[in-house]
Formats: sequence, structure tokens, C-alpha cells
Amino acid sequence: MGSEMTLVGRDGVRAKVFAAQLKLILKELRTAAPDRRMVNATVTVHGSNGAGQILPTDDHPGRPAEVSKSLTVRLAMSNEAEVSGDLLLPGFTAALMVDLDSVTYDDGAVWRFSRNSACHAAPDFLMPVGGS
Repeated sequence: MGSEMTLVGRDGVRAKVFAAQLKLILKELRTAAPDRRMVNATVTVHGSNGAGQILPTDDHPGRPAEVSKSLTVRLAMSNEAEVSGDLLLPGFTAALMVDLDSVTYDDGAVWRFSRNSACHAAPDFLMPVGGS
């Protein structure tokens, strides 16, 4: 999904700019902590920044990312089993991979993922168009 951001220059001039946007949805699968709720997630998003390049038309998940950004997102309950948060990615034209770095729970506990046990996901490339 995409959205607009307002860029304000030093002279106060405002301009609308494109910013890629992803919805992060997490589900707690561990049964050891049923009373805790995820409240924040730290992720690193890898993707493209729109620089001119020639790419093959076939799906190539091993393609190196041109830009990466780490950010922490506040999570809200989507339903009983899921939490979600929106990732706003100015400077990205496409997200290729999302790494889940850590999850913070409402009791202050933090679950960190190492590079060996990291959680990676490629975004769904379905892009809804219009309001339907």
C-alpha cells in the first residue's frame, strides 16, 4: 500500500511525497505466555529506493536491497489472536524483505531474535487499488 507524506522544506514550503506503507500483522504462537500482549515490534525493512536499474521480470527474492531501515512500531489488537501496526517507509518504492528484530510485551519483557534465529518475511505483493 502506498500513502502520501507532507515534506516541509527549511523555507516552510510543503510538498506531497510518496511513502511506501506496510501493515505488520503478528500472531502469538507461544502458549507459555497467554496473559501477555505484544505492544511494540522492532523491524528492519529492506527494499528499493527507486534508483534506475535493470531487473529481470521473473520473481527474484535473492535480489540485494538498495535501502534498509530499522524502526519500532506500536502494535494494536486486530482481533483476539493478532496484533498489527503500520510501517511508513519514506524513501522506499518497494519493500523486499522484513526482519523481525524484537517484540516487546506489556509487562516489559523483550523477545529478541538473533541473526541465526531471525524471523524474516517477504511482503505480499498484492496491492489493493481503489476503495473496494
